[in-house]
Amino acid sequence: MRTELTSSDLATVADIGRSDPNESTSPFGVSPDGKQIAFLVRRANPRANAFCQKLIVASLAREGAPPREVDRGGAFIRATFALRNFPVVGAGYAQVITPRWSPDGQRIAFLKRISDQTQVWTVNVAGNAPARQATALPDDVEDFRWSTDGKALVAQTRPSLRETNARIGAEARTGFVFDDRFSPQFADRPLPTGPMVMSYTAVDDAGFVRPATDAEIGAFGNQRATPGDEIPVGARGFTKRGDGGAAWIESKAPGRLIAPTRLVLRLPGGATRLCDTALCDGARHLWWAANTGDLYVLQKTGWGQSQTGLLRWNVSWPRPKRVFVTEDALIGCTMSGPELVCAREGAARPRRLVAIDPATGRERLIHDPNRDWSRFTLGAVQRLRFRNTFGVESFADLVLPPDHGRGQKHPSLSSSTAATDSFAAAPVMRSLSRCSPRRDLRC
Repeated sequence: MRTELTSSDLATVADIGRSDPNESTSPFGVSPDGKQIAFLVRRANPRANAFCQKLIVASLAREGAPPREVDRGGAFIRATFALRNFPVVGAGYAQVITPRWSPDGQRIAFLKRISDQTQVWTVNVAGNAPARQATALPDDVEDFRWSTDGKALVAQTRPSLRETNARIGAEARTGFVFDDRFSPQFADRPLPTGPMVMSYTAVDDAGFVRPATDAEIGAFGNQRATPGDEIPVGARGFTKRGDGGAAWIESKAPGRLIAPTRLVLRLPGGATRLCDTALCDGARHLWWAANTGDLYVLQKTGWGQSQTGLLRWNVSWPRPKRVFVTEDALIGCTMSGPELVCAREGAARPRRLVAIDPATGRERLIHDPNRDWSRFTLGAVQRLRFRNTFGVESFADLVLPPDHGRGQKHPSLSSSTAATDSFAAAPVMRSLSRCSPRRDLRC
């Protein structure tokens, strides 16, 4: 039986990764053997003024075992960003937490916030023991990696942030000077300013703490290149093939803050090919296919970059070919064997985890955290394309009520009243049953 969508249903939609579809690190961790994937699912719980967060492990095989929950709990972890002279400002959206598998594939490490402390936790993939806290550092862990032998975790922290906040707290006893440390929209007290140097600490299974080595610190680099690679100046998304071929994204107008880009393909012999036509505009991520050696390019394309496209470039072709284009958003994509694994969402369908065949564009569902979404009666969605007052291409999705009639204007008195009555009559938090009522209030 189909039902009407209420505000409670919208508030409790389960999500994976960053809450908006903008660029971010991938929220997915693929096991070393490429057979499983781990990710965190969160769902708001307005009744408890909290979030229910679950660590899920799913099979990447076509006929694999159903996804299973291996941990639950922890407070909401806010993302941070730098702004003007403030190196750390708390965002209103969640930090993207990427679960990381141990080199032997037996454990998963992830960030979890308990008692106002964000630390690294680990859990056995077999699910035969509860998760355990692996680090107990005095500062919040912002990122982490496994050591190459899997015997330690390397945590990234900012001790200077804690020290600066302590000095600000001491200053409160005599009063604050209203200076450039204030930003009233973020806090009613000074914010830390100045450089905040990262610290890297290794913690082994016994809890022994030591400074990280240079090699361990180097594992936090974000360029997908190996030592000795010569990355062209201004190149983004540099990725290399085993035979010496490489590809990257570069600006058509170096020095400009916002400029169109082009794709560069370097052949094994050193010759290069360029794709600087509209076909290659908006490139975001590059991968080499393990089975064919083709380059795959995920891009934002179309009017106002409102669409997501996938390009395929065989090194024998003079330019790429488009595999597919969609108005849906693809988030956090990562190449796993012959497939591209992404979170996919549309204007009328929440985010779910899918595997896409990059050669054909066909997809298969791995996990849908909102499996009963189809029970709701939804209205039509219209993609609007227009230019703003500055002439910039823009877009929006117009979501109409399910009972919309041709020529009807919204909001009308009758439709507004009906919506209000519907929300008031809906059982409060009725959708929380999807997040295990037995444990919801502890999430």
